[in-house]
Amino acid sequence: MSDESPQEIILKHRLSKQFVSHYSDGIILNGPGPSGLWTMIFYAESFGIEFEKLKKEKDQYKIKLEESSQGYFREDQARIAMTEKGLRNLYTILKSRFEAQ
Repeated sequence: MSDESPQEIILKHRLSKQFVSHYSDGIILNGPGPSGLWTMIFYAESFGIEFEKLKKEKDQYKIKLEESSQGYFREDQARIAMTEKGLRNLYTILKSRFEAQ
């Protein structure tokens, strides 16, 4: 058997049962936590109705949207926890990708 590493390896990708795909236009980096992991929270800026106010008119409740019921918010899409080594690898990948453009 040869001690040489192969020149080419094919590495297949499979989606996990928990795989999801979301849109995000922002990120928050937090950490490290007690376990030493850093957390990245990906979010999307959104605008929508936060609550509905129902007013009783005669014997029926009717929806009345108040101005205060609408607003901007950040919808957290995903949270990823990584080691510092993983974050540094991600930084290297992103830096090389964007410097090439």
